[in-house]
Amino acid sequence: MSFDWGEYLRLAKELVNRSGEAELRSAISRAYYSIFRRACKILKSKNIPITESGVDHQLVPEVLKARPDIHPIAPQLGIYLERLRDDRRRADYYDDFPNLDKQAKLDVLIAEDCENLIKLMSKK
Repeated sequence: MSFDWGEYLRLAKELVNRSGEAELRSAISRAYYSIFRRACKILKSKNIPITESGVDHQLVPEVLKARPDIHPIAPQLGIYLERLRDDRRRADYYDDFPNLDKQAKLDVLIAEDCENLIKLMSKK
């Protein structure tokens, strides 16, 4: 059975409503991975190779931004995905994250927007 990456966004929504730093950082990370993995799936469905390695974290948003032929809204998804990736890096690797609470809430909202874009892109 295939994992539903949307579950990560549902978890992020729960975590962002808590006040602990670990929960907020985890919310950012889960929001990013929810969108990243579904974006990978879209590219695979278009026969665009995915390496299944760390390279994909840069490759996927770049391909989306450069390929409106995939779907007219693909570039917007790529822009959002880059933003989520940058915040995920900050949340996962840096000791200090100013305005973490606000950024976590914003990133979950961005991920929700991405989810809507993905739904539009997935329609036949």
